[in-house]
Amino acid sequence: MRIMTIASLAASAVFGIAAVLLVRGMVRSNAAPGQAVLSQPREETVPVVIAARKIAYGEALKPRVLKLVQWPKSRVPEGAFSSLDDFAAKDKGWRSALVRMAANEPVLAFKVSGEGQRQSLSSLIGEDMRAFAVRIDQTSGVGGFILPGDTVDVVLVRNLNSEARTPKMVSDVVVQNVKVLGVDQNADATSEKTKVAKTATIEVTVRDAQRLALAARLGDLTLVLRRAGAAKIDRARRVSVADLGSVAPPRGHHGPRARRLQVAVVRPGSRKMVRVAAEPALTYRAPRTEHAFAQIDTRLEGGARP
Repeated sequence: MRIMTIASLAASAVFGIAAVLLVRGMVRSNAAPGQAVLSQPREETVPVVIAARKIAYGEALKPRVLKLVQWPKSRVPEGAFSSLDDFAAKDKGWRSALVRMAANEPVLAFKVSGEGQRQSLSSLIGEDMRAFAVRIDQTSGVGGFILPGDTVDVVLVRNLNSEARTPKMVSDVVVQNVKVLGVDQNADATSEKTKVAKTATIEVTVRDAQRLALAARLGDLTLVLRRAGAAKIDRARRVSVADLGSVAPPRGHHGPRARRLQVAVVRPGSRKMVRVAAEPALTYRAPRTEHAFAQIDTRLEGGARP
């Protein structure tokens, strides 16, 4: 009996060893030639500066808010810094953040001010562009809903007949699709809090800056907020007071009922009364005849006459 037990244990051990050798052989056969089993080549890394915590817009980039970590070399973003020495204090002060940054976010060149420079609006202006300030209020500033980073059109409203008793008001689109760099002294493009401001600073070309400076002397400038991402430039024409009466009412809305008058239509040998809208310039012409007509003239004493 004991001999049989020992023989069974020995057979089990032999089968166990055989199973281990079989599995090891299968794994090796699936591995690439010359490659160690379950081993992977380590990707080369390089140092990259990241935010050690949340960084606010305009905050000084001191060593305590930054840290250096190892980053896969093939995935280093463009404009990354490889040393904290780039953020050492200079004679003019520290670099500062031009945008808000989240913890562990790579610090890139376009997100920070120049070496030794303070946070400044000038660092946000695009190449060959200029910053122009427009005076606004609650109405001309879209109720305070304009934020840095939005795009707007600028409309000029002026009087072409300023020396006469009767004004001749017109409106023109001066520039379209310009970027808002700042609202009052807030240039944070990631800000979310709206407010009624007194000035909005927009990014324009030199030519548009000249046009806006002249327009500001001629009348009132109003900002028109554009939909995010909308960059289409429309062919806008001048609008005058006369255009206000030509606007069609919304669908389903007929507006106030026009006042109607009764006038006489005179034909050779006959006279007929008709009802027409009380429009001073309206002329009624009877069909199939060149002679029968009636024109409303509200300037006559006693009202309209045919």
